[in-house]
Amino acid sequence: MSRLSLLVLQYSKLNNLSCNSTRGRLFKHFYYMRHFSLMEKHSGPVQLRIQQKLGLEFCPTYLQVVNESYKHSVPPGSESHFKVVIVSDAFEGKSPIQRHRSINTLLGEELSSSVHALSIQAKTPDQWEKSGHSSTNTPPCLGGSKADKR
Repeated sequence: MSRLSLLVLQYSKLNNLSCNSTRGRLFKHFYYMRHFSLMEKHSGPVQLRIQQKLGLEFCPTYLQVVNESYKHSVPPGSESHFKVVIVSDAFEGKSPIQRHRSINTLLGEELSSSVHALSIQAKTPDQWEKSGHSSTNTPPCLGGSKADKR
């Protein structure tokens, strides 16, 4: 079993712990700090910061942050284009626009500096269940690189 699979499995066990309690939030906080630090080999600093902020703020039952910069005309190793799939009780009763605004506000520092594009799929646990635990693919890059303009 890969380290990432193990982390996802361990994280899924946390879903029974309420984030509304101080104990639950503290436990999840320490979980995020410990286990996301193990992923540093596979994630850059911007991706890790996004994961930590979303995890601590929304207490998700599922969180996936994917660096999709490689699909675009940017230098190798860039952290400029991200896809976020997040499932949280915090989104109950909120419209998709409200969900996106809350995420954009939380990630304001990243969006105003290094992050150029952020694809967000924010769902409630019920919506996630009905979708079969699947997310949609982001559209392909349509070009726009300097090489295309020659």
